[in-house]
Amino acid sequence: MRSELRSAAVIARITTLEAIRNKLLLVGLVFGVVLIALSLSAAAIAVGEKSRLICDVGLAAASAIGSIMTIALMVTSFSGELTKHTAYPVLARPIPRWAFILGKYVGVVVAMSAVVGVMILATAGTVAAYGDTPPAALWMQLPLALVEVALVASLALVFSTLATPALASCYSGGIVIAGNLAEQILEIARAKLHNDDSSGHILEGLYYILPDIQSLSVRSAAANTLLPPPGYVASGIGYGLCYAAMVVLLAMVIFERRKAV
Repeated sequence: MRSELRSAAVIARITTLEAIRNKLLLVGLVFGVVLIALSLSAAAIAVGEKSRLICDVGLAAASAIGSIMTIALMVTSFSGELTKHTAYPVLARPIPRWAFILGKYVGVVVAMSAVVGVMILATAGTVAAYGDTPPAALWMQLPLALVEVALVASLALVFSTLATPALASCYSGGIVIAGNLAEQILEIARAKLHNDDSSGHILEGLYYILPDIQSLSVRSAAANTLLPPPGYVASGIGYGLCYAAMVVLLAMVIFERRKAV
């Protein structure tokens, strides 16, 4: 078991280094520069509103860009390598497939956590540069954002074991978008059930299956200098990690049973 975990750790380190070698972290730095440039255009806005705008736009962009990059990196790192047969030398060694899956997953999560972390720090730094104190909720968003990366990466991973890179990207993106609209889906389901529409049961079931990515955001609280309800961040972290773990386990099972690589 230890040798398998060591193999997974080596694969994770190589995956992270490949992402850094591809100048992935520069995206976070570019994000900070662009955010500062955009905030300069808001110079006419009152100081309080300016900080609110920076928090709202910065955290929203970090989530959106982070999700897109996580999906792209996971698909190219896993599914892309299988399609191009560059993963064959690794899989030909006495390394279990689950260790390969785990290593790729951890490597992508570590790399993207660094990128998203830089984006959120850039947002906080921009707020501070204008003389305001970054709201407490902004710092609470940091661990939630890292959990969101882990969740999105798990979705991209499981679809990469099932489909081609293009389809895996589309499926992952669709689920992430639906997960960001989870509360709206539930509201529509309840409205349909109130009107005795049986399709409401389908939507309600879909709500419980989809990842509730909205529960991993305190952006509104940060923008309005408020605090989320007690226990909200802890419950969001617990939910996100459990969901991601189950999806990664599913990906391991699928890849282990896959006859053709």
